[in-house]
Amino acid sequence: MDDYDITKLIYEPLIIFVCSTTGQGDPPENMRKFWRFLLRKSLPRNSLSNSWVAVLGLGDSSYAKFNFAAKKLSKRLASLGAKLLLETGLCDDQHDLGLYAELVPWTEKLWNTLQPLYPLLNLTKRSEDDSLLLKWETVPRDSNPVELSFLPGEPNERYWCEVSSNVRVTDKNHFQEVRLITFTPDNNSIKYSPGAVAYVRPTNQLSSVEKLISIIGEQCPEVFELKSVNMSLPEIFQGKALSLKDVATVYWDLNAVPRRYVFEVLASVTTSELEKDKLEEFLTPSGLDEMYSYCNRPKRTTVEVLEDFPVAASNLQLDHLFEIFQPIRARAYSIASSIEYDGPVIKLLVAIVQYKTRLSVPRQGLASTWLSTVAGRVCVAVKPPSLKFPERGSVIMVGPGTGIAPFRSFISKRIMQVHHGEGDSPKEWLVVIFGSRYRNADFHFGNEFEKWEMANDITLITAFSRDQPEKIYVQHKIVSERNFLFQRIHSDECFIFVAGSSNNMPAAVRNAFIEVIATEGDFTEEEAKTYVEKMEASGRYQEETWS
Repeated sequence: MDDYDITKLIYEPLIIFVCSTTGQGDPPENMRKFWRFLLRKSLPRNSLSNSWVAVLGLGDSSYAKFNFAAKKLSKRLASLGAKLLLETGLCDDQHDLGLYAELVPWTEKLWNTLQPLYPLLNLTKRSEDDSLLLKWETVPRDSNPVELSFLPGEPNERYWCEVSSNVRVTDKNHFQEVRLITFTPDNNSIKYSPGAVAYVRPTNQLSSVEKLISIIGEQCPEVFELKSVNMSLPEIFQGKALSLKDVATVYWDLNAVPRRYVFEVLASVTTSELEKDKLEEFLTPSGLDEMYSYCNRPKRTTVEVLEDFPVAASNLQLDHLFEIFQPIRARAYSIASSIEYDGPVIKLLVAIVQYKTRLSVPRQGLASTWLSTVAGRVCVAVKPPSLKFPERGSVIMVGPGTGIAPFRSFISKRIMQVHHGEGDSPKEWLVVIFGSRYRNADFHFGNEFEKWEMANDITLITAFSRDQPEKIYVQHKIVSERNFLFQRIHSDECFIFVAGSSNNMPAAVRNAFIEVIATEGDFTEEEAKTYVEKMEASGRYQEETWS
């Protein structure tokens, strides 16, 4: 949205907005200038009275502020006089069918609503004679290709680093491999605050690249240049000779589960009636469940889909590959280090993703697999934290698993400040609640936290779920320590931070704190919920979770 000249907005008769939500219910980074302009108090209330608008939100219901940016945007547009075409669409990545569960019916409603306003030709179906609208075209080149550099973040955020350490920190017999990776920047000018996030952009495994090239055969030139057709080219491609192998290694996400549009592209090129029928069935609203069972549930990759539809794959041109493969996204990891304690380095605590589905080949996370063996020089982008840690007051931190990373950053900095005479001992207000399976197998930074507890720097509460017959999780420890915790919570200067998996943990922890407040504070459950909501509104209850 920030690429659009917002001063022209008042002249647009029809506007469709699509936006995600980041951080603590914030608009995405590429919408922030746009959003600040929309919030200007000087804008007349009838600024958009001549505009019809529709808003589609892309969100994840495991977050407390689900699709908050889309909801706020829709409300602000209405307050400026815009006429809403239909209810705001709230796509949920947690749904079994993913975003498409809302996207498909919402889009159909959108076309049906637009039809009487803009009586164009058939809006819902492409005619048989229409071809795909490709965003770019490829032109073969004879010159030597340039090395493709696809870096994370903006230039002023990037640091070239040497991987100075990459070690497994979980027991070798533990089912989950977690690694602590230390990046040392080329110079000592790096700066970041506790809770900051590091972005890295992984590359594909050579085996995946070779499989793709073997599938598409010889129909694609090895060296080519991209030209704009229906969409402008990213700067990294402009005027450059590119190699197929380099693009497949650095740019296309070969591990991604295919989007619905992939099947539309394949259906348009296959000459097999059998393949075409199956592909077009996936594209119907009634075929969403089958597409989910085929793709999303087993986490089938786009490369594996091409293997299953060999006729379509053999007819793909290089132009089509830029349609069906998504670019590799930079992955975000909470920084576990602090400059004050660890020096000018970046430490990341990374859980290696590997699991089985009904497919014979185990599934692997692209980024974590790459990080598990990464060495040499790597570009890392550092962005400001979404968690806003206070300078003073009680702080309760709930960080099961790798969720402990941002809290180690915060605690280690505060301990160094205290030891340098910049504050009182934090034991009474730094409370760490950590959870994992076994004390001796996956107690991340356990030696450090126990040392800090012995030195009266922190109060440590642990929950090791498998070290006893009954399973004990962090939410159980919150309830059992309710009197101690409530004495700190019932203070205007208490902050609660929750970080970790977005599965069931955040809701369970939230409910545990509601129970503590209700029982210890003599509140009703509804009053306790309101209490937590007020803490959240004032920034005293914050979550950073990931799926």
